[in-house]
Amino acid sequence: MLKYRSLTKEILDRPVDGVSLKSGTLRNQLHPSKPVLMVFLRHLGCQFCKETVRDIRNAQNLDPEYPNVLFFFQESVEAGQAFFNQFWPRAKGISDPDLFFYTEFGIPAGGLLEVAGPRALLAGLRATAKGNLHSWPGGNIWQMPGFFIVSGGQIFWSHQCQHAGDRPPIKRMTYFLHSIKLNRSGHAGNQSEASGKTTRIKPAVRVG
Repeated sequence: MLKYRSLTKEILDRPVDGVSLKSGTLRNQLHPSKPVLMVFLRHLGCQFCKETVRDIRNAQNLDPEYPNVLFFFQESVEAGQAFFNQFWPRAKGISDPDLFFYTEFGIPAGGLLEVAGPRALLAGLRATAKGNLHSWPGGNIWQMPGFFIVSGGQIFWSHQCQHAGDRPPIKRMTYFLHSIKLNRSGHAGNQSEASGKTTRIKPAVRVG
């Protein structure tokens, strides 16, 4: 569950290290006005993690209006570099081994049902059919994923995953970008997806 509608100064000014980043803090990775899709991955050995990165890469290559993407992962910078060199060399990712950002964005750990329940197993068949297989985990296997669109320090959209393989419609991110414009006009609302919960959020006053 989201803890904030706006990113606090503590979050924005947190020093970061990772893959293909600017030096400094999270604030330095964000454009002051253009939206960024923040993707919190489970662990880098997860087949859903590989599927998500590959699908977002392909979607961004096909759609010139696709948002900039910033990944978060729990493993070390070295592990992240090896992973993204294989799956998306141009990707930007923040290493978060102490789960500071995961916690601040309210992304929980799952239980047996979320990680290995029927819906997760069905999603595993989807990922496997696309050539994404599990490999040795380097992080907490119970960690859930999360998706957010952030612009100007405000969270305008999020997808709360209901199981390990749950995710929003990757190819429709530009649709959610257009919905941000509606939010800025004061027409915020909620939208439920079949697999998880996608929410357009009326922003609060920006903090930081």
